[in-house]
Formats: sequence, C-alpha cells, structure tokens
Amino acid sequence: MELTGTFNSFPLRELLELMQQSSMCGELEIIGQHGRGVILTRDGLVRHAEYSDKVGPEAVWLLFEESNAQFAVRDLRELTQETMVSDATSLCDEAEDRARSWSELRNFIPSDNAIPYIRSGAMPSQPLDSMAVAVARTINGEHSIRSIAERLIIEPIDVSRAIVRLIKAGVVAIIGVDPAKSIAAKVVVPASAPIPSPNFTPTLTPAKPAELVNQPLPTQPATPASSDSSRPNQGGLLGRLAQGPARR
Repeated sequence: MELTGTFNSFPLRELLELMQQSSMCGELEIIGQHGRGVILTRDGLVRHAEYSDKVGPEAVWLLFEESNAQFAVRDLRELTQETMVSDATSLCDEAEDRARSWSELRNFIPSDNAIPYIRSGAMPSQPLDSMAVAVARTINGEHSIRSIAERLIIEPIDVSRAIVRLIKAGVVAIIGVDPAKSIAAKVVVPASAPIPSPNFTPTLTPAKPAELVNQPLPTQPATPASSDSSRPNQGGLLGRLAQGPARR
C-alpha cells in the first residue's frame, strides 16, 4: 500500500492516527522546507522519527510546523530504526501545542540553533522576570539557544520564550537577524557585523535560582576602550537588566 499527497489535503495528525488505527508497520516519508523527514510506526505506535537535525519527538514537533509538505505512506516488513515509543494521539496533542508556540517565536528566533547576543548600549524598556535574567546571564554571543538550554537544564522552547522577552525589552538580538526588523524575522547581514570575537571569554557565571530575583546581575570588569565595533557589549548592560527601564 502507498498513499501520497500533501498536508493540505491530508493533515499530519490524520495520517498518524490512520497508521495507529490500522496498527501498520509502516513508513511516513515527508518532504518539507528542511528536507526529508521520516516517521516509522509498528503495532499502532510511533517508533522512530527524524527531520532536519532532530530525532524522536522533537522531529515530530518540527514536522507539525510544516503547512503543505509532501508525504508518502508505505508498508514495511520490519523497522530499521527504533528510537521512541509513543501513541499518535498524545504525540500529536503535544506537537500541535508546541507548533503553535513556535509559530509565534519564529518571528524573532529562526531556530534553537540561533545565537543571541547582548546589544551594545541598550537599556531594558521593561522589567525582566527571573527566567529572563537567568537566561541573560548565560548569553555571551557564542552559545546557541540549545546550548544555553543544556547549561540551564531547561527546554529550548522555554529559553526561546525568555529570549523573546529580552528582544522585546530591547536588550538582546540574534546574530544574523536585524534587531529593527526581528518581528518580520528578516535575515540580513548587520552593517556593524555584531559578531563577537572568538577570543572573547565571558566572566559571568550563573547564580543560584533563589538569588535571581533579589540580586542584580554582576557586571564584567572594565576593559580598555577599543575601536573594535564587531564585538557586542556582553557586560555593562547585564548589571542593569534586573532593574527594569531607566528612570527619566
């Protein structure tokens, strides 16, 4: 058996539920904006998924962001890979919820591989919550959102939400994304090339969660004035992030 089409005519959720109801051992191949993806099922359960650089449930979550991908469903005699076990209904519920969240975040953040940096000379336009402050302390212009999430032991989507709040406050931007046009997520090459020097070593260290609300973020030691405009300011602003907007 082979069924082909697009998500416009046959949504991904319906395809997975059909494969679950038929208890088929099969392959769902998807061709989307990030290339080829695949979901494997057996005995009515999803056993493997991969798409772009994601494997397992994260691959399914990303596939649910595809609006009109092409697909093909095929029978298989046996599975070649098995990296997860999940029923289609609960997996689809979670994937749809995450897809809705990411659809809003994508206006500011292309992916969880994006690298945030502290904008030079910026002042927060609004008070920041403890999560945003904790994330800001780990931003050094070199670590990706996924790396920050691993360091803080929280999910990339939660880090991304905090970074979006920092972007809206005017203190953080994404390398390769024009801060003035981040709402449209228009990728440009910044005129000032705000990419940090690879030799830059941050001196900030994350504090205990209980300290985040009551203590201001530490500032970095003062450094001699430099004509290097390619390095974002990673220090002076951080000591003011927890204090909210400047009084005039």
